[in-house]
Amino acid sequence: MTRKGEVLAKIEKTPMTVTVKKTKEDIALTCTMEGYHEANAINSSGWEAGSGAAGIALDVILTLGISSAIDSATGADNKYQDQVNITLVPLTASEVEAVTVE
Repeated sequence: MTRKGEVLAKIEKTPMTVTVKKTKEDIALTCTMEGYHEANAINSSGWEAGSGAAGIALDVILTLGISSAIDSATGADNKYQDQVNITLVPLTASEVEAVTVE
């Protein structure tokens, strides 16, 4: 589990819960397990509900938009998916044989 090249966590066993700091950057997930193809997924950093136009309009009225600008710059108004499921596909017999020959 990485973000901008920095390792955030290494999952040794599943299921496992990892808490990460919200940012504007996506999280890349790479799963490897002997006998299976590597699987990859992206947990995209999206805009959190409640951070929409009405919230920004209210913020502009109350704080001249300062808190929205700070939240946007730090990623505090972003949200990751709560759960990511990745399916590992088993290697075929010929793929297993090719790996053991190398």
